[in-house]
Amino acid sequence: MAIPRAFASLSLGLTLVLVVAPLSSMASNILYPGKTLQPGKSLTEGSYSFTMGTDCDAVLSENGNLIWETDTKYRDINCYLSVSETGNLIIHRPSGTTLWQTNKNGEKGNYILVLQEDGNLVIYGPDLWATGTSLLSFGGVFIETNPTTFVALPANKAKKEAKALRISMVTSKE
Repeated sequence: MAIPRAFASLSLGLTLVLVVAPLSSMASNILYPGKTLQPGKSLTEGSYSFTMGTDCDAVLSENGNLIWETDTKYRDINCYLSVSETGNLIIHRPSGTTLWQTNKNGEKGNYILVLQEDGNLVIYGPDLWATGTSLLSFGGVFIETNPTTFVALPANKAKKEAKALRISMVTSKE
């Protein structure tokens, strides 16, 4: 009986490490491709936060003071936010229909929403030029979150090579 309990504890511990550890290493100021900002959740960077409210209003604030908002308060409840494959920032009703959008569409690709250190909320997207030799399945953006976030190209280089070649842009400092 002791062996199954030990095995169950070990299995649970291993599951937590494999599932929770990768999630905790993702930058808290970036909304990644295919991900959503759920009601009550925020992107944060220093004193800035961008929050998808349960009242369907997306709000950018500094130390709790309003800087910008989508002005969609109380048009529905429990909406969520995403960046489309064309770079359009969208607030979705729980049914999936669009409540609000930026109406800014680019080429089809992988876009990320970044809350920068200066409080600016920016959508970054596909490269204007690349070698086309990426080995990564998500389109050539390489992001490292410990302790500094880098967005680098060419994406087929190892982390060490990319840093050595100085092909990186710092988007967040710890």
